[in-house]
Amino acid sequence: ENMAGVLLMLSAATLGGSFIFFFIALERVLETRADEIETMLKPVSEGGEFDEEIAKFEQEQAAYNQVRVAVSSWPVLGSVWQTVLVLSLATMTFSTAIFALYPESCFNEVTVTTELSGPPIYNNALNLVKAPMGWWGLGLQLSSLVLLLAFRRMQTIRSRNTHADLVGP
Repeated sequence: ENMAGVLLMLSAATLGGSFIFFFIALERVLETRADEIETMLKPVSEGGEFDEEIAKFEQEQAAYNQVRVAVSSWPVLGSVWQTVLVLSLATMTFSTAIFALYPESCFNEVTVTTELSGPPIYNNALNLVKAPMGWWGLGLQLSSLVLLLAFRRMQTIRSRNTHADLVGP
């Protein structure tokens, strides 16, 4: 157990050190190539290398984002999609409350050094979840995610259709 803790601390220290060296190298690049970066970001009219295609794409994206915001506003959504969002919020909140208030009823206790072949895992990761409370909480989390993904998909379709109607084919 001591060796596992030592190795965990060593790997954390190594990862932290690599982050420090990465940011030092990034700062050096930004300092030495600052003029080049500024030139790339300037528009062509000011002597920069800003591409007209990029400017056109950014304008199209801004228009699309405005349409997406307009299509996503609460009064425009309609009662079905408002209900989907409220249900998603309710299931997420309820599942979070289950996990926060009853963690010992939802999950088996394990540590970094717990044997995978021994109790409570027995070579099956699903054994981490206790029935029925843990599965109810995970089911509520999953239902919230499915509702949000359905809403997002619907919003993407509505935004594309509305944007295409405004801009044309």
